Amino acid sequence: MPFGMGPRNCIAIRFAKEELKLVLCTLVKQFRFFSVKETGDKIKISDGYNAVNSIVDITVGLASRDE
Repeated sequence: MPFGMGPRNCIAIRFAKEELKLVLCTLVKQFRFFSVKETGDKIKISDGYNAVNSIVDITVGLASRDE
């Protein structure tokens, strides 16, 4: 677990989550995501460690948003 759990978990977890939100918002603002020929119909998800799910394989197109 990257941030731990329980009473002694990482004190910077809230900061890391806010930083992640800013990065995702910046990516969505600057790029356009779209499906391509290799994109599957269903997303495959594998069960991970401690109920953390991860996407097995996904392919999407990425294009810059020209202003």
